[in-house]
Amino acid sequence: MLEAGHKLLVFPGGDIENMRPFTQRRRVVLGGRRGFARLALKQGVPIIPVVNAGAHETLVVLSQGRRLAKAIGADRFARVHSIPLIFALPWGFLFGPMAALPYLPLPAKVTVQVGHPIEPAAWEDMDHPDELADELYLQVEQTMQYMLSELYTERLLPVVG
Repeated sequence: MLEAGHKLLVFPGGDIENMRPFTQRRRVVLGGRRGFARLALKQGVPIIPVVNAGAHETLVVLSQGRRLAKAIGADRFARVHSIPLIFALPWGFLFGPMAALPYLPLPAKVTVQVGHPIEPAAWEDMDHPDELADELYLQVEQTMQYMLSELYTERLLPVVG
């Protein structure tokens, strides 16, 4: 896609980011996944960070279930790192695969912010590509955390914003 000149939207945190507990809704958790940074470096394309405040308030993740996923080997055989316990309408409490059922989202104000492009070209001086990907990953994660923290300073209350 990138070689053809198309844009690519990547969610590097995957289920680790998406199913983080409600109490951690103000944190960016990319889960150490650096593939997006390696891809951007290889293709020479910028990374445009995008964050939102409020989407994690449309359902309540009570527990991420990361230890359970690791204990049963789901992280190895299915690349699933979360077996969550959630509260969602109309079902009430849902666990594991049942958490994939359609639900009625709680009403929430969602604010999205698109950041400035992070150009990997500025990082080309490093000798080792893995170190370069690590540095780019950290810059992206820190930038996204700063953006998210700024959005949450504008919010007075969960759900209503």
